[in-house]
Amino acid sequence: MVMLFAALRFDRDENLADRTYWYMCPFPAQVGARVLAPVGPHDKLQCALIERTVEADERNAPYDVRLIKQIAAPLGARKVVLGGAVCRELGGVLYDEKHYTRLERAIVGNAEDGHEFGITSTLFCDQRPMRELLLAACGARGCVLLTGSRAEEVAAVLLSAAGVSPDRVLADAKRGGADVGELLAEIRACGSVRTWLLQEGLSPEQCDAVIGRLR
Repeated sequence: MVMLFAALRFDRDENLADRTYWYMCPFPAQVGARVLAPVGPHDKLQCALIERTVEADERNAPYDVRLIKQIAAPLGARKVVLGGAVCRELGGVLYDEKHYTRLERAIVGNAEDGHEFGITSTLFCDQRPMRELLLAACGARGCVLLTGSRAEEVAAVLLSAAGVSPDRVLADAKRGGADVGELLAEIRACGSVRTWLLQEGLSPEQCDAVIGRLR
């Protein structure tokens, strides 16, 4: 079977920028495109530039296919259409100088079902305490769909906990038609997301689960 391979340069990471790395590419891509790809033993997502592509079968692959990793997604490809409803990935958001939140952990939007996209559970974010909603979101296996009246608030907390800047969290919520400014102000007043989570009644271990959900 012929597969698409791409030579990536992580030009925004001084520790990796001096060479290219071969990855499998599961979608059509062209030289010059930017993508997100897993790096290192923990497979954290970083942005890379495609410098070369090759179509080949396993025998003629440019790198041992038993060791090669796969590109996660095109950079910025966060829109997801589920049953006609436009939703968005919470993955692919920059949370420090070079890392992006993980894909296929959480999706937010007013969809009723998303099994065709690989969603394994749906969390209806209603007026329950934030603690219960966060624990349900982080306790879900695979990718969870956040929907309902408080879905954008839960999404904002998950992104904030991952380390995404308040400005980016605010802009992300606006894409869903929500204003989470008051919530972010509450978190900022506490000094840190962890302190805010503790005040919401989460244990230290539960705080770690929320912080790590998208990282």
